[in-house]
Amino acid sequence: MSDIIKNEEAMTYSTLGRTGFEVSRLSYGGTGVGDMYSKTEQDQCNECIDLVLEKGINYFDTSPSYGPRGLSETRMGIALARDNKRKGVVLTTKCGRFDEGEVDAANFVFDYSAKRVRKEIENSLTRLKTDYIDIYQIHEVRQAPSLTMLIEETLPEMDKLRQEGKCRYIGITDCQLNMLKYVAERSPYVDMLLTFLRYNLIDQTLDGYFDDLKKERNIGIVNSSVMYIGMLARGIHTLAHHRAEDKHVELKAACKKASDLCDEYGVDIGELAVRFGCDCGYADSTLVAMGKPARFLQNYDLFRKPITEADKELIGKVTEILKGFDMFPDKTLKL
Repeated sequence: MSDIIKNEEAMTYSTLGRTGFEVSRLSYGGTGVGDMYSKTEQDQCNECIDLVLEKGINYFDTSPSYGPRGLSETRMGIALARDNKRKGVVLTTKCGRFDEGEVDAANFVFDYSAKRVRKEIENSLTRLKTDYIDIYQIHEVRQAPSLTMLIEETLPEMDKLRQEGKCRYIGITDCQLNMLKYVAERSPYVDMLLTFLRYNLIDQTLDGYFDDLKKERNIGIVNSSVMYIGMLARGIHTLAHHRAEDKHVELKAACKKASDLCDEYGVDIGELAVRFGCDCGYADSTLVAMGKPARFLQNYDLFRKPITEADKELIGKVTEILKGFDMFPDKTLKL
C-alpha cells in the first residue's frame, strides 16, 4: 500500500474501512471512458488520468460492462500502463454484469457463477494490464438468481481468487441497500460496499444505514451517482437508460422546479448536486464519472469549493422539493 499516491495539498483522504487503503475523498469513475454517455478517445482518457493523478485522486473504479466488451477497462489499462502509473492507484473492477453489445446498443449479460467469475477476472486483468485487482466487486447483487448463490458460491470463489493473489479485497455493489446489508452480514469475505443513487439531492437513505456493519466489521463505503443518473443535470432531468418510461414524470417535474429555484439563486443544480454528493461524510469516497479533461477539472473544482451557509439554505429548499421520491425502492430479498 506504500506505493499509493497522495497529494494532501490538493486532495483529502480517508481510510476505506478494513482494507486500510487511504483513498481520495473524490474518486475516478470509469463509465465516462466506456462511451456510456458520450464518445471519448484514448488520448482524452490518458490526459484525464494524468490530471486525476496530479490532483491526488487515487481510487479508480471500472467494470467490464462499462462499454462493450470491457471498453472502459481497456482504455484505463492503457492509460495506467504508461510510466507504471498503475502502482499509484487503488484499482477496482467488477464481475457479474457484462456488456456483449455495441456502443449505443448495450447488451447486458448477468452471470454470477464461480466458473464465469474465474474466467472474467483473467479477462479484466488482461484489459487492465495488471497482475492483480485491488478490490474485486460483485456488480449489482440484485441481478443475481439469489442472494444465497452469492453467499455460497460467488463470494467463496472470489476469496479463492484473493488467496491466489488475483485480487486483494472484495466488495459488493447495488442501489438496493437491504440486499447489500443482507449479503454483507452473512459473508465474512465482504470488505466494502459501493452504493449508488442513495446519497444525493433526491435520496439520502445511505446516511446511517450501515452503522452496525461499520462499527462491528469496519466495512468501507463508497458513494456514487450524485447526479441520479442524469436526473439532476440542468435542462435534462431524465434518467439515463430509462428515457422511454413515463413513471418518472412527477420526479422530472420536481427536478425542473428545483432547477428553476437554483437559477433564481444563480446556481446550476447539476453543480450543486456534485458538491452535495461529494460532501457525503458517511462514505469514505464518492465516485464521479470523468471521461474528459474538461469535465474532470470542473468536478474537481466543485469538490474543492466549500459549502457555505447560503448553500445549505438552498440545499434545504431543494431537498424539500425533491423529498419523497424513490425511483429505486428496496425490493423483496431474493433468497
